[in-house]
Amino acid sequence: MYANAISFDQSTARNAVTAATSTNGGQTWSNLAKLQSFDTAQFFTDKNSITADPLKAGVAYAVWDTLTEPTSNPRALLNTQALSGPGYLPMTTDGGRTWTPPKIIFRTAPRTQNRGNPIGDTPGPTAAAASSPNGGSPAIA
Repeated sequence: MYANAISFDQSTARNAVTAATSTNGGQTWSNLAKLQSFDTAQFFTDKNSITADPLKAGVAYAVWDTLTEPTSNPRALLNTQALSGPGYLPMTTDGGRTWTPPKIIFRTAPRTQNRGNPIGDTPGPTAAAASSPNGGSPAIA
């Protein structure tokens, strides 16, 4: 069983995407991993999901978007067109003990972000697909 979360530090701008695994139905959790983290308000993780591959034991995919502002200055957002929300995807092939570095799987247009990050199985050799309902390019991992 896999779980992931968007983690926040209430007193600072720190935020992260984390993941963990359970082998006993969620009674205990292990393999806590930080998939991506930021220490600045310029980047903010959002809209996460995680999916175990139904055909490959030990394989799972996490996906989220990261809101990216031009600087960490909150006033900069008022006058910019540079905000974006690209989607990221890392994967594990060893039951969550390690994860690949997150890679951008779709980009969004300026001043937009996706509305969700679905992962689904696809026929054939591809394992997972992520899409961006706001017009970002879908990608296959």
